[in-house]
Amino acid sequence: MIHGERRDGLELFALKRAASTGAGSTMSFPWQDLRNLLTLLAVCGATFFAHADLFPVSRMEARNLVAAREMVQDGHWLIPTMNGSLRLAKPPLPTWLSAAAGLTVGNTGSLAALRFPSALAATFMVFAAYGLTGTILRNRRSAFLTAAVLATSYLTISSGRHATWDIFCHSFMLLALWAMVAGMNKTGPALIEAVLAGVFLGLSFMSKGPVSFFAMLLPFVLSYGFTFGWRALLARRREIALTVAALLVVALPWPLYVFTSVSGQAASTLQGEVAAWGSRHVKSLFYYANFPFMSGIWSLFAIAALLFPSAKQGTADPAGRKFCLIWLAAVLLLLSLTPEKKERYMLPAMVPLAMLVGGFLDGLIHEKVDQQGKTTTTLLRLHAGILALASLTVPAVAAYLLRSNFLAIKLSLVVVTGVYAALALGFASTLASVKAKRILALTIVLIAASGALLPPLASSAGLFRRTYSRLAAIRSESQVQGLELYYQGNVDERMVWHAGRHIAHWRDMRGMPTLPLAMLSRVPLATQPDGFEGQAVSIRLVASYCVDEPKCANILYLSIVEKGPVLGR
Repeated sequence: MIHGERRDGLELFALKRAASTGAGSTMSFPWQDLRNLLTLLAVCGATFFAHADLFPVSRMEARNLVAAREMVQDGHWLIPTMNGSLRLAKPPLPTWLSAAAGLTVGNTGSLAALRFPSALAATFMVFAAYGLTGTILRNRRSAFLTAAVLATSYLTISSGRHATWDIFCHSFMLLALWAMVAGMNKTGPALIEAVLAGVFLGLSFMSKGPVSFFAMLLPFVLSYGFTFGWRALLARRREIALTVAALLVVALPWPLYVFTSVSGQAASTLQGEVAAWGSRHVKSLFYYANFPFMSGIWSLFAIAALLFPSAKQGTADPAGRKFCLIWLAAVLLLLSLTPEKKERYMLPAMVPLAMLVGGFLDGLIHEKVDQQGKTTTTLLRLHAGILALASLTVPAVAAYLLRSNFLAIKLSLVVVTGVYAALALGFASTLASVKAKRILALTIVLIAASGALLPPLASSAGLFRRTYSRLAAIRSESQVQGLELYYQGNVDERMVWHAGRHIAHWRDMRGMPTLPLAMLSRVPLATQPDGFEGQAVSIRLVASYCVDEPKCANILYLSIVEKGPVLGR
């Protein structure tokens, strides 16, 4: 900590925590608790890594996957492209990592490989939450519960399972915050921590620009200063300078290279991104009011933790609770003031929310049964009852959805039925004599089991809507190999990903097209396409593909347009 006789707020808070909990005076290096870390690693394996290739590709994710594939296939590493056009809207670090993962396994079409870096980033975020919480609150149990809640929250799981930018920038930022706080806790110079903080800040910038600086770093600094005092933040001027220097070394080279290589396109892209914050996806000021439900299975506890503290542990301590509430409120306020809003933008709020819930749950565990109030008991019973009912329902619903394919997956159903029946019995056993620790442990096991067991059954039941996935058949369509591929409408990035090749927009064509060419269309081509005026062409239908599997309500038609005297199919 800072030299001198005067102690800052965090140090006084830490001494108070150590005295009240019997914990050590510091937890800046939490790797001592191997059991907690191994448990968290197992949970992350189930929630982020298991069956990564089964989940459908979203349009946002497809942009990253296509750019990663073109890095490897076309060599566009420093100036990324997407569908053959420059892709400068986002920094390339997540794309580099996905491309490197695909290159490592020798298959840039492997979803499991391309999504591996994002799952790893989500795991780092969980470990960083464990370390940061323990460093600030000096309570290893609160730290573990915080990390477990974060690892099993809906929005974290959704972000960690898809190769998008948000999980990277916020994961690196949380690692930077942990390094900063660990450095401020040292009694002497914290040069290593300062460099690490700067490197992680630079990696965050290289993942999504200044987004996490605005949505996570600024709220954290405000919360830390107002809770524990500004002296510790401002006194380490040498460390701050070193952090800034490391940040610039990591973050500046790529933007400078881009602006010197393709300055016009870079400036235009930057202007477009800035304008987009006020014009695209504009939502109400209260769009993020549903943030407690982004924690998924922990929603009841999230609402309760926001309304009142539990017992005298965790973030129920005035300083710890104040810190988490200010951090969370600052995140939500800054996000709400920005016109452009999306559900995934709430990811930075999940960290302080998980800290609040983790501290609240720690209080529930600490309370003795005869000391639990009516509200606490009712909350635990309601949570356990809902999950007991859900555990009984899951195998029945799975058997019904898979009834036509029951023989092929009967072993999986037997396993799922056994696991969820055991979980239902476990939850039911807690209803009479409420045992908070058992309920929370069963909740974590339930989420981990769902991540490990349910995706294959959901995929077999057709619950995943796989838009444009049938277009993958184009890759093996010999008749269109070597031909330019066009589409008459707006090209969706998922089309490009599944087709495995560039798809040009027909209106973007310059001059007379070279025949023959391949054309995708929403209806079979029965008339001569625009652009062939004065030419005799023939149109030959090659194949058709479902757009939205498994419903197949929309179809894309693949045709070959070639020279010929006869117009027809």
